[in-house]
Amino acid sequence: MGDRSISVLRLFQLHWKQILVSLFVGTSLAGALFVVVPQEWEAVAEIQVGQVGHIGQLSQGGFTAHAMPIEAVPVTFERMTSPSFVQAVSRRVGRQSVVQQLLPKRFGGKGKLDVRQPMNSDLIIVRVRAESAELAQQLGEGIVAEITEEHARIAGPIKNVLHPMLLKIVSEIAKGDISGERVQLLISQMEPLSRPTREIGRVVTLAEPVFPRPMYFAALGVLIGIAIMAATLGVGRLRKSGTSESVTSVTGSGS
Repeated sequence: MGDRSISVLRLFQLHWKQILVSLFVGTSLAGALFVVVPQEWEAVAEIQVGQVGHIGQLSQGGFTAHAMPIEAVPVTFERMTSPSFVQAVSRRVGRQSVVQQLLPKRFGGKGKLDVRQPMNSDLIIVRVRAESAELAQQLGEGIVAEITEEHARIAGPIKNVLHPMLLKIVSEIAKGDISGERVQLLISQMEPLSRPTREIGRVVTLAEPVFPRPMYFAALGVLIGIAIMAATLGVGRLRKSGTSESVTSVTGSGS
């Protein structure tokens, strides 16, 4: 370990000018890239998938009301990253150009829309990136509005068609074993269990751009400087080695 420290120190003493120049050039190039690369802002939203009341038959007989999701979370993931959904969001914000940015890479897009589920929950975390904070905010709000409307369209038929049908089936199956009061009780129990898909809190756009990050480009500058330094020192050694061999060959031929 001590020998290595001495060798590094010796290397710096011999080539400190090349090292400093290389680091300066590397950081300057990284700084130029940092200025040129387009910035990206990110909006974050948290969505809770809605649910509808449902009637289920108990194993020991009888019926009970319980809740079921409007749509399974994995299916909602697919819906929110589908081309039709992304196009609907772009129309909502009036920016058709964002379709290519938001589409997943499997559809030939750039994947600026990220949808995730916290473990074992009915929540969806949405992150969307855009070229400005204002556009990121608009996209986040547009995504929330679009998914809540689409889930409302899905839940409508369940409430208006399926619920009466279920109650009729319950009545027919139970025949004389279930009273009209019990059917009304099931209806009253189903309604509170239903709730729409909704936004938790509000869409938040981060104050600072998420890309490019200064620290990443600073590290990139150091790496570029090290690469330049290694190349410079390597070329210098090759030249020195070539010169020594030439001198040796001349001396040998003269003797």
